Amino acid sequence: MNFANDTKSGPIWQVDWGPNRNCLVQVWLRSGFDVREVLKDEPRVAELPFDSDRKLMSTIHKEENGSYFIAVKGAPDQLLKRVTRIEVNGEVRPITDEDKKLSLLPTKTWPNKLSVS
Repeated sequence: MNFANDTKSGPIWQVDWGPNRNCLVQVWLRSGFDVREVLKDEPRVAELPFDSDRKLMSTIHKEENGSYFIAVKGAPDQLLKRVTRIEVNGEVRPITDEDKKLSLLPTKTWPNKLSVS
């Protein structure tokens, strides 16, 4: 799930139909996930809008325990420049150059459970 998304929801989803946002919303809807419920508990408190030089969008959210986290989406090569850890099958470890190379392959070749932090 990616919080760095400006798709608005209400009784009817309002999607701008940009390919990235549309894809994220379709995944949520098909999986039965309701991002509106999560955002009640972890609201967005600030954002850095998408910037064509940075090639990223970032949002800052407050967690229920009072701490904050940053959600980022954008160009894979730009994201991977900033990634220091990776989670594979529930285990978090430092990311390697090989992990980064694999992350740039088409998604059908990615490991089953791969997320970056």
